[in-house]
Amino acid sequence: MRLWGRAKQLGQQGQTLKDARCGCSRHAVAVAEATEGIASTDDIHVTASAPSSPRPPEPEKADVADNTCCGHELAAPYTAGPFVKFWRLEREDAPERAPGGIGYPSFRISESAPPPVSHALGQGAQNLDGPDQIRVWVGTILLVTKADPAKVEVKVTSQKGQVFTLGKEEIDKFAGWRALRFWVKMVVEPGHNEVQYSVKVDDAELRLSDGSPFSIHIAGSSQPTHWGYYSCSGFSLDVPAAEREGTWRGMAPLWQDVWNVHKEKPMHLLVGGGDQLYNDDVWQLKILHDRFLSLPRATPDDRKKRAGTAMDSAMQVAVEAYYFHHYAVHFSQPVVRDVYACVPQVMTWDDHDIFDGWGSYPDHLQQSKVFKGIFEAARRWYCVFQQHCRPEEKEPVAVYELGGRTAIVACDQREKRMPDQVLPLEHYMRFSLLCTQLPKGIEHVVFVSTVPVVYPHIRGARSVLRISSNNVVAGLLAKLGKSPMNIFGEPELMDDLDDHWSADSHEEERRFLIEHLQMLAKYRGCRVTLLSGDVHVAGTGRLVSTPRPTGDLELRYDFRYMPQIISSAIANPPPPTGLLKVLEAFSASGKVNKHTKHQMTRVIRTKVGNVGKPLENKRNWCEVEEQKLGLPDMELNGSLTFRLRIEDAPGSTEPVRKFALHVPPLDTYPSGEYFDVHSVPLIHRGPLRCCFAA
Repeated sequence: MRLWGRAKQLGQQGQTLKDARCGCSRHAVAVAEATEGIASTDDIHVTASAPSSPRPPEPEKADVADNTCCGHELAAPYTAGPFVKFWRLEREDAPERAPGGIGYPSFRISESAPPPVSHALGQGAQNLDGPDQIRVWVGTILLVTKADPAKVEVKVTSQKGQVFTLGKEEIDKFAGWRALRFWVKMVVEPGHNEVQYSVKVDDAELRLSDGSPFSIHIAGSSQPTHWGYYSCSGFSLDVPAAEREGTWRGMAPLWQDVWNVHKEKPMHLLVGGGDQLYNDDVWQLKILHDRFLSLPRATPDDRKKRAGTAMDSAMQVAVEAYYFHHYAVHFSQPVVRDVYACVPQVMTWDDHDIFDGWGSYPDHLQQSKVFKGIFEAARRWYCVFQQHCRPEEKEPVAVYELGGRTAIVACDQREKRMPDQVLPLEHYMRFSLLCTQLPKGIEHVVFVSTVPVVYPHIRGARSVLRISSNNVVAGLLAKLGKSPMNIFGEPELMDDLDDHWSADSHEEERRFLIEHLQMLAKYRGCRVTLLSGDVHVAGTGRLVSTPRPTGDLELRYDFRYMPQIISSAIANPPPPTGLLKVLEAFSASGKVNKHTKHQMTRVIRTKVGNVGKPLENKRNWCEVEEQKLGLPDMELNGSLTFRLRIEDAPGSTEPVRKFALHVPPLDTYPSGEYFDVHSVPLIHRGPLRCCFAA
């Protein structure tokens, strides 16, 4: 989402196309997904109408002249991948060791998805790491290739030199390409474990860009976890090609920093917080323009007729081709493909993974057959490339136990989004249930909210947009080349405003989410941290009790204390400084409920004067590290350190600037109680007295 400068027309794309040298993309991830979803009468899952005409041939490239997201022609390489995904940690009973010191096998081989985790259901938090249990890391490796599956081979080599050939299963196919999934189950050792794997396609071995073999790093059962977070990995429509490749040097600078960090100190996980690619130019497809966008929309009857326009088979195939080829090309870019091959991924999507503003448009668009058909195509390939699953296997709520003292919650905040809803009620129930059943050793729960929960709210902006969308005003602005309307005939930027938690339509749900997380923190005894992207700035904020504890070290006893880390974007350019100043002007603190206050904080410092600031309009990503327990420094002891890594200048090769926030675990006082707002004496200030000079 962008809150600035999207008024340029969709046809204004970059002139330069680059050859998509897509080498081999990588994939070796482990994702702890939630179990099955919960049926609800509020289920609004959209399905496209069945095409009535014969399905045309599936094209070998997308019918888009200029792709603005990455600048490459959208034609999938012969092989995309490997890509790695982390699914979950499982527990198994440890078998008795055989004579001669030979223990249990390091790997499990499977050609189908392991059953979902079922430990501790309905029993509350459990101590699951008993002397007779072992942890098993579960992940998948994905390859998308035109090769005969019989000529595709993936082997995993343990530190002990054991070699295992993985079974494969086909989860989807398109225009001769097959998406092949390889399941990996590895026993978690006490210490760090580096696992190498090899991939052969048509008897040719794939390698990293520097020629080295693929490997993934699994945190030991007694080792702190090291991971990362990013969002907005691509370029939006309003970034000219010359600026994208010249000023910003494409996506490479900060992805290179991610790779450098991983090589220096291996990361065990990388979380994609939404907008892993920008699919907005799906609307450049000529067939969508001719059969939908060009239809009359001036009157209610026009809009009703357009909403009923069928998504025919030709439109469906063109849209599916766009998403398939875009994913295959985008995930195969230099540096990115190496990271995806060696750092297990956990991903959730936001609007641009579908197209800009999805879920926040009025009903005559959101419920139209064409919108629904586009969504189904986007969901199909999101499931394959980001979730490594078939659409029917995808779970709406996922809780990932990282193995140390941290768990990550990722809810699908797009599929069931509506102008007045971010998450359906059953999602709140599901993630609460899963979090209360986490092992007792989990002290930090990181809630990934694709859009920040704590963020400045520009009041009055929506009213201004409504005025500017008046037919008379819009006509005058259009004559000046400043049309306030988007390609759908709706106010430009209105979807951005409606998308935020601070929007009037989401304000009550925002309070419900915050109070839900507060109850989770207090009942479960864990620190909840909010981690978000979307807004193309770096920054920090927090929720805290009011009255608040005295001193920052006292925050570790406040269950309402929830830091907000904002990290966006790793590739897309930031907003102009003028807008940043407007956001800062609207960053005053306020109340969520009687005993909770929201406020922006000033972790980021200026280069000149070392002055704190709430937001920074530069590209960035976030590195996260668990700190050990028992450290003498109380600020670090048991904390989760979020380190914002910020690009110093556009496209710079200079070292990034780093700003750290140490988030303490939730502790109780010696009495066993948490901080109580009623224990803080209120200051009686007395009546207001005014003095006037004579």
